[in-house]
Amino acid sequence: MFKPHTGGSLTIAEASPISYESALENFGYNYIMSYIAIIVLCYYIIKKSNAEYTLLVVWSVFVLAIMLAQNRFAYYYAVNVAILSGLLGSRF
Repeated sequence: MFKPHTGGSLTIAEASPISYESALENFGYNYIMSYIAIIVLCYYIIKKSNAEYTLLVVWSVFVLAIMLAQNRFAYYYAVNVAILSGLLGSRF
């Protein structure tokens, strides 16, 4: 999944990995804020176990991993970016 694509995989734009510039173009600075929110949530999970935060981190990391492999999953990660940015802005 994370190996470099060759041949037919590179000819399909949706199957190519997403670049940092493309992610910033899609999500703006909320993309960076989502990384910060995941790190902060991991700290709170270690400090005090919370099932909701654990679910959000696991779900976000999974969707982030598949988005980094193929940019077609950026649509799904947009939900996570919105939730994580909102959580970072309101709680922390």
